[in-house]
Amino acid sequence: KHSYFPLILIVYILILALLSTIAVMYVRSLLNTYDFKNKRVIDVGCGAGFPSLPLAIVRPDLKITALDSTEKKLKFVSLMAEKLELNVTTLSARAEEVGQSKEYREKFDCVCARAVARLNILSELCIPLVRVGGKFISCKAAIGKEELTEAADGIEKLGATPVIIKEPELVTLEGNQARAVF
Repeated sequence: KHSYFPLILIVYILILALLSTIAVMYVRSLLNTYDFKNKRVIDVGCGAGFPSLPLAIVRPDLKITALDSTEKKLKFVSLMAEKLELNVTTLSARAEEVGQSKEYREKFDCVCARAVARLNILSELCIPLVRVGGKFISCKAAIGKEELTEAADGIEKLGATPVIIKEPELVTLEGNQARAVF
């Protein structure tokens, strides 16, 4: 029986290297905007494990939950976490269901999400997971300010205060692109 893990790991590293500008900016933004020491973090819509896996690598003290509705993606994240001995658990469910569950509602110090939905919808999915005093961090594209204006009333109704943390500029294959991290 052959183990394809080394090949999978190499492919994952190559993909991260290709996306390194975005990856470094996002993980750095997360680390620079919040004191993560010994916190419970949930990555909503984790996909193939970004930022869950890189965050777990640089911050082994974190208890990270990788949430996605696609089991196939979570199997990959789980395999990587197991092989790299990372403190990452996976949760196969829809974010709207998890936010209503007593087991997860208001249980996380930090909730992070990337390209899941527009901010007005994303806020409704993520804010219920944040404990009182915790943070919801979202990295949005150049239209982030527009999305924040659209979502501001809903965010406040959910008991949160919207704040733009950073507006870094990325150099990508398509040229410079503004980003907003909330």
